[in-house]
Amino acid sequence: HLFTGGAAGQLFASGSQVIVSASTGDLSLTLEPERHGTVLLTVRLTDAGGQWSERSALLTVRPVNGPPTFSMHPRAGTAEITAPSAPSEWPGFLYGIGKGGWQEEAQSLTFSFEQVSGQGGVADVLLADCGDGGSCLTGNATLRFRPAPHRWGGLFFRVTASDDGGANWTHPGLLEVEVSPANDPPSFRLAQALVSVDEGSTCVASLASSPPACLGAGGG
Repeated sequence: HLFTGGAAGQLFASGSQVIVSASTGDLSLTLEPERHGTVLLTVRLTDAGGQWSERSALLTVRPVNGPPTFSMHPRAGTAEITAPSAPSEWPGFLYGIGKGGWQEEAQSLTFSFEQVSGQGGVADVLLADCGDGGSCLTGNATLRFRPAPHRWGGLFFRVTASDDGGANWTHPGLLEVEVSPANDPPSFRLAQALVSVDEGSTCVASLASSPPACLGAGGG
């Protein structure tokens, strides 16, 4: 016979039995998920004549830090910029965020991005946060992205979430970011801001010379 004490009611699965085989001495048990602690096991061996003896042992179930989990939308898009500006934001882009178990709710989460394809130097700002210091109490996170000025193209990133309870991280998700090109206006410069010609002249002024030369001048 096996007797249990301490936190046994919390550690062992409901309806299951903790059994010690009389022939082999093997201990069999089924634990509740996300439970840990110490329980006292007392084993009593009884013979056919009614005599018995007992031995006790402590069973310790060590805590295991479960990895965080999350889901996210697979794609985001923005346009090329010509000067640094505030990043584009997508609230709730990452959702269903979990920390790995109810006993790990005090942990903080960090999201990281690793570019796996696309031109380098396009992404200037890329981050995700829950807005509460990594607690992620709402289960959602905002994606923020800003391209470098005058850079565009399709990018792919591997996204992972890690906690501060033992360097656990998720299996990464894949994020596609498309930066579409913008049609920039043409530009030019004048060699001279002031052009002077003689009164009554008929000519085409060359702005490349300094001072401008009057080509094909004629008079009347």
